[in-house]
Amino acid sequence: MRTPHGGADRGACPWTLLVDLSPGPEGGEAAARQFHAREGHLRPARKHVEMINVDGGSEGKQEAVKLGAWLDNTRRRAAKLSPERRAQLASLGLEWAAVA
Repeated sequence: MRTPHGGADRGACPWTLLVDLSPGPEGGEAAARQFHAREGHLRPARKHVEMINVDGGSEGKQEAVKLGAWLDNTRRRAAKLSPERRAQLASLGLEWAAVA
């Protein structure tokens, strides 16, 4: 029997998300830096997924980061972020993150 939330048949369930695509702050920032270096801007589509290298290797393991969603969600939470965090985001080139 397939269940929507895992259990013994978790691998067989087609609607169970097996890979977490929500990055931590470091993953989102790494994806933003990589995207900006390649594209010259930080305005990806909301559904854009950026593949970043993890473990410091260029040919190593890659991780998918939902960069468009991460940027949009971070922008929406900007008022709740600490001044230090906003300064970090502003250093990426995000104008909305500049501390006023």
